[in-house]
Amino acid sequence: MKKNVLSVVVMVLAIAGLVFSSVFFAKKSDFVQGWKKLASAINRGSAEMDKGSGTEYAESLSVRNLQHEKYAQMDRHLMKLQAQSRAYAKSRDVLAQAAAAVAAKAGISKFADASTLSKVNDSAAVDEMTREVNTVFENRDRSYANAAVLAKGLGYTLDTGKLTRGESDALEPFFRAIGELANRRRAYEKALKSIAVNTELRSFDLSENGYKSSSQQLLSSVAKYQSAHEHLAKMLDQARAEKQKLSAQDEEQKTQIAGLRKTLSDRERQIAGFKQALQEAPVLADPKTPWTAGSREAKAALEAKVSRVDEQYGIVTIDAGSDTTVTQRLAKGAKPNVVNVGLAVGNEIIIVRGELPQNPEYLTSLKLEKVDGTESVGRIPAGCTDIRVGDRVILRPIQNVAVK
Repeated sequence: MKKNVLSVVVMVLAIAGLVFSSVFFAKKSDFVQGWKKLASAINRGSAEMDKGSGTEYAESLSVRNLQHEKYAQMDRHLMKLQAQSRAYAKSRDVLAQAAAAVAAKAGISKFADASTLSKVNDSAAVDEMTREVNTVFENRDRSYANAAVLAKGLGYTLDTGKLTRGESDALEPFFRAIGELANRRRAYEKALKSIAVNTELRSFDLSENGYKSSSQQLLSSVAKYQSAHEHLAKMLDQARAEKQKLSAQDEEQKTQIAGLRKTLSDRERQIAGFKQALQEAPVLADPKTPWTAGSREAKAALEAKVSRVDEQYGIVTIDAGSDTTVTQRLAKGAKPNVVNVGLAVGNEIIIVRGELPQNPEYLTSLKLEKVDGTESVGRIPAGCTDIRVGDRVILRPIQNVAVK
């Protein structure tokens, strides 16, 4: 009986040992596989942290070095993982601080806290920060471009490359232009104040609050003075036109006076000749002495008239010619003496208006250029336009002739 019980116990223990061994070996296999996966995960994580960090921990934390068979060396290898993790965390914190500083400078308040950035592991948040930073730089570049355009409008060149690099002399042309604008503004203000004084504006305020109303008042005042100036200019133009008109009239009158003086001079010359003719008048011989043809007495006795005036050709025709005769009254009972006057080319005649011997009006004198049997022709002197048909023609001087 005891043997049987013992056999059963031995059998039970054998079965239990067999079951335990089987379970033990199954668990060991699972443990080894899990250990390998853990070692592989540690190696991959270390390799990822090595990227771009300048460290080489992944080589020491290889799957081979982390096998369970090398459990005695495990602590030494895992200490490297701790060191790598601390270095990685430090780098992350430094980068977070740098990013926060950039965000603060760029005015991106959402990312200005380094502690917040250290906890960010969302790619969407990173993308958002990247967009915000890009927007800041785009705004900066746009501002630089606008500043360059403004500087160009002021006649200066602004180097946006220097602005981007932060060179100290980048804004020098812009500051110079602003300075010149300030100088111009002061000059303009001085000129505007001077205009305000000259246009009798009692107050002129160029401050931020008063320049609009003052400018409007100045414009109104200048417009008033401009209107007055235009009125004066118009009056001045009228005066100039009147002056030109008077000058033209004066020139015309001077021309007329010169013409009248010439006419007067011609008349004086003609009158002088007429007077000389009067002074040279022949003394009529004794009536009992007959005249001879062509004698001075016969010419002095001629009385002829203007028969035709041709103003187009400037000639005058008289009714006496080479066949014209005059009659001399001799003593009572004696036969009249008829003699030829002897008119010839070159004889000078005097044309008068009015009856002789009553004060005839002297018109002109001229020389005969053509003499026919019954008429003669002479050229009208320049300036003489008043000869008419019927005016008297004489070759002899008449006493007591009034010259008009």
